[in-house]
Amino acid sequence: MEKIILEQPVKEGDKEIKELNLDLESLTTQDFIDAEKELLFSGEAFSSMGIESSLSFRKHIAAKSAGVRAETIGSLKAKDWVKVSSATKGFLEGTALAELMESLAGNLKKSV
Repeated sequence: MEKIILEQPVKEGDKEIKELNLDLESLTTQDFIDAEKELLFSGEAFSSMGIESSLSFRKHIAAKSAGVRAETIGSLKAKDWVKVSSATKGFLEGTALAELMESLAGNLKKSV
């Protein structure tokens, strides 16, 4: 789980959100299917390079992983969105796993 402290809190209803806990690892296949449907039904555009590279798809995945509405993620200020989007993109592209593996390999070398 990745905790992102928001520089500018956002509101969801009456609740002020100061941080987002992106629990990307707990998402299910159905969460991805639901996010894809929500994106397609919303009429939002997505990249011709594939839905996973779409900012809108990342918004929907981030919302599901944080337990908030996609509109709440959409209301983030740019600096906060970049943090959320980068974490989501890294997860979707597998770079989070690659970074973890590199970190573990570095720690093994230090202990040997």
